[in-house]
Parts: sequence; C-alpha cells; structure tokens
Amino acid sequence: MIRQAVILCGANTRPGVPAMLVPEPPSPAGAAPFLDVIAAELARRGIRRIALLADRAERAVLDFAEPSPSPPRFDIEITVVPMPEAVGSGGALWSMRNLLDDRFLLVDGHSWFDIDLPDLARWLDADERAVGVAALRRRRPPPESPDRGCVSGGVYALRRTALLDHLGPVCSFELDIVPHLARDGLLLGIPFDGDFIDLRTPRGLARARELAARP
Repeated sequence: MIRQAVILCGANTRPGVPAMLVPEPPSPAGAAPFLDVIAAELARRGIRRIALLADRAERAVLDFAEPSPSPPRFDIEITVVPMPEAVGSGGALWSMRNLLDDRFLLVDGHSWFDIDLPDLARWLDADERAVGVAALRRRRPPPESPDRGCVSGGVYALRRTALLDHLGPVCSFELDIVPHLARDGLLLGIPFDGDFIDLRTPRGLARARELAARP
C-alpha cells in the first residue's frame, strides 16, 4: 500500500494566486481550494502523507497548507517542500530524496485523474524491474482521427531507490526521465478510463469549481 504522495505545485500556473489553490471568483460560498479536493481524494485512497513540491507559488502553497482542513478531516500530514529554482521537476525530486518513502505517488497538482490508485500500485508490485508505473488516459480525438493512442494522466507510482539512479540535481522528470525510462522498458504505462480534469483549460476550471464546491 502506497502511503505518500508528492504533488507538483506551482509550475505552469497563471499569474497571481494559482487556480489550484483558490477557486477563481465568483466561487460558491464555502468552496474549498481545488488542491484540498485532491488531498481529500488521495486520503480516501489510503494516502497518509502529502508533500507539496512548490516553486514560484511557494507562498500561496504555504498559506494553503497552514489552515487546510485536510489533516483533521482525513488524518493526513501535509508538508510543503520548496522547489529549488531552475532545477526542474526531476531536480526537485532529487533535492527531497531523503523525504521520500520507498514507494510513492507523483501527482500533477494542476489536474485530477480519477483512477484506482491501489490498482496502479499493484502494477508496480507485479514487475520488480520497473522503476515506476504511469497512469495513461485515452485520447479522445474525433472518431475519424488516426491518432487514438494514450497520453500521460499526470499520476505515477514510483520506487524511490530505483528512481534515484536516474535523477540528478538538474533535470525535468517529464522531459528527461520519463522518455529515458520508457525507452529502456523501466516505466510501465497502464491505461485507465477515469474522469480527467485539467485546470489549464477553461472547461477544466469550470469542472474544478464544481468539485471544489461539493460539501
């Protein structure tokens, strides 16, 4: 059972307060930050420790984590880890390597892929050689389009020790590490059909507001 999740926060956000932290106005009364929705969903799936890996949004992330209702509500521990500047997501993971569990989830904080996380972990257990498993979502182009493959859903189950053999102080997890692991057969890709919400799109933001407003 994987108990720790690392959430990438801050990268690719619009200017100002990140949309993942505070629903953009007008927001319903009592609406929770979307990041709190992600934390709650992770907690429901057995996660007990969350590390928020923050770069330029660090102040906003700290402000979120301090009063967050998640720990008392869902019995989870939330830690904010500042991301060193200009080292990339892989370099940031390298910098916090001593804080990582033997197995952990890496989650994009600007989206939510509603999948069976224990099932993702089981795929990691099934292949001792694998460094990690990527949750893939199926592309939904027009029916006549020939490109109907899969793309990353922004969720990975990873082995700490094996991953550290491929990380360095400065690298991008998505651009450097993932292609390398996939090419060498060390990263499994498993398709899932869960709902996917991308905060970087207007439709995704609207869906996120709906989720954040749930009681």
